[in-house]
Amino acid sequence: MAAVTVPTHIGLSGRKALLARLLAFEAREQNAPNSDGDAPDRVVSEMIDSGNRAIANGILSEPLDDWLRDSVKRVRAITEASWGSQVGTPADVMLQALARRAGGLSCKVCSGDRVCRGNSRDHSVVASGGHCIKHIADVFSNATTIAEAYYRRYARGFVGPPKLALFTSEVAAKPHDIPIPIYLGGETRYEDDKGGPVSAVELRVAIRLLDWQSWLAVLYLFLHELVCHAYAGTAPPHRGRRELRSFDPFAEGWMDRICGMILEDVANAVPPVPKAIHIPFRAEHIDAGNQFRLQRQSPRRDNGGTAWSVVQSVRASKHMFRAIQALVQEPRRAREAMYRVSLDLNLLERPVMARSQIICVVERGLAGPHTELYGMMIRSLNQYLNGGTRHNCSRNFPTRKELFFS
Repeated sequence: MAAVTVPTHIGLSGRKALLARLLAFEAREQNAPNSDGDAPDRVVSEMIDSGNRAIANGILSEPLDDWLRDSVKRVRAITEASWGSQVGTPADVMLQALARRAGGLSCKVCSGDRVCRGNSRDHSVVASGGHCIKHIADVFSNATTIAEAYYRRYARGFVGPPKLALFTSEVAAKPHDIPIPIYLGGETRYEDDKGGPVSAVELRVAIRLLDWQSWLAVLYLFLHELVCHAYAGTAPPHRGRRELRSFDPFAEGWMDRICGMILEDVANAVPPVPKAIHIPFRAEHIDAGNQFRLQRQSPRRDNGGTAWSVVQSVRASKHMFRAIQALVQEPRRAREAMYRVSLDLNLLERPVMARSQIICVVERGLAGPHTELYGMMIRSLNQYLNGGTRHNCSRNFPTRKELFFS
């Protein structure tokens, strides 16, 4: 299987529109968050309209930096034509902030002689550090740092992170079936080669529908893709992760609940979240991420079929956590033990069916304390927590066939 070479990215016109939106949203939130005037809203809407026109007109060869500066000047002219001079007003402060951001962007500095012109050569320029997707790349970098910190701290099977490749793409509609108006989606593909695991993480953006609340969900979305999928099955021996390429209830439910716990740690700056990590609008990112995450269990998904498997998986993870809390009564140590068990299980390269069987067995075995299986699982879990291998908490679970045919 060939490794990913050059990741592909949103086209030039889409990147113009996306950057215009994100800069406008940030200018409003940072400089006029409580303003009720029409002018600040007009600044945002005109920047959005400028980006939408770029998409509607197709591929434009005008460099992104020139286009952005022209757009900001045009928005100021439109705003002042409607409301007169805006000097000293919240709209003026927003426009000054936009002008500074646009003035600090240089396609030549970003790419040297290879200024993007809307052709296939752009992909390598953007992938090597394109300033136009810096918002996305910065969040991805933060999520990558956080995910690796947790696997490195807690997973005994961790031998190193997979190679990661960031892709971006533009879509016309909401790119997921979760019943919440969040116009971002993610997908992780496995492109493993002889050198080891390679995880390609793609951010899908419905640019024309993207709002501020959607953007704020991006940190959680990247954490989900990395913690739940990109690291899955990366413990040796590497076999290409061929049997992890379908819908995975263990990842979507159990491991997503681990993402929720990590989000709590990020909110409270609890180790192993690095102290030096900088997350603009941290509280807002956490809130949006939690709203998105909880809707994964909505019965409105896929006529309830997808939701049911996610709910069952989450329920199993709660049973596991209660069992751990009975064995490790100090709250923080119990939380860390839950990380250890979950991250180690996720690292094992097991087929989706085997991962689903873990859910079934944990749910049946740990739901009540008065069965033979409960005692066996508690002993296995206790052995693992006291120095055994990660197999102690997984090897026996799927072998009890009577659980599935009773």
